[in-house]
Amino acid sequence: MRRRPTPLRRKTLWITLLTLALWPLVSSNTASPTTIVVVRTPTEIYIGADSKITDIRNESITSTACKIRQVDDLFFAFSGLPKIPGVESDLMEIIEEASRGGGTIAEKIEEFDDIIVDEWSKGLQALKEERPQFYKEELKGKIVLQVAFAGIQNRKPVFFMMHLKAVERDGFPAIAISKKSCPGDCQQGKVIAYLGHTGALNRYMSDRSNVWKAGYVQGIRELITLQIEAQPEHVGPPIDILHINRRGAEWVQIKSECPEIE
Repeated sequence: MRRRPTPLRRKTLWITLLTLALWPLVSSNTASPTTIVVVRTPTEIYIGADSKITDIRNESITSTACKIRQVDDLFFAFSGLPKIPGVESDLMEIIEEASRGGGTIAEKIEEFDDIIVDEWSKGLQALKEERPQFYKEELKGKIVLQVAFAGIQNRKPVFFMMHLKAVERDGFPAIAISKKSCPGDCQQGKVIAYLGHTGALNRYMSDRSNVWKAGYVQGIRELITLQIEAQPEHVGPPIDILHINRRGAEWVQIKSECPEIE
């Protein structure tokens, strides 16, 4: 079902793509072995996501959720843990806090960096103490959260992608962040980003370059479907797709659990 574009209510539309599910739909025990595909061009952004979420305590417990959601002028999704035991704030609250002071998208992301590094480091320490085996096998040395930020600023699409990795410094858990931006790190103003489980679509893309011949929407559907077929235990339908340009945001493809854009 296609929705009419929603006009921007402010000069800057800030969209956070963080690939997992949403409050209050998931708890701190839920993780999203998700697949997200983002396409950014000089004039628009497309975001596609699968729908499967899994309980990290029991992988046989699964459900579906809308992984691209809106809070005021914010759209968000993510890959990783939405909340860590021992941390009072969840990811949603951290995003809200980071954006509260206003400023440019880059300034909000810097604020988000500062908060998330501090909070998630505390949470990793709590997990190391309470669930040492889980911490060692599932988190230590691995990416615990992938975040992509995108938005329209000064009538142009901007895109940031961030990876948070669990490391140790002096024997204590810590977070190391790596990130890229577009404009900036992308060539010719275009970037295609994959987050979460992406093995099958990476192998597919290494052999083909015509996946976008039928358009970005069809290409996103094809790539996420490939990952669903390759890893049905981790990635699952239906697929949601959001389109953003300087006129606003609209759903291109949406399941019933996803609310309409306000």
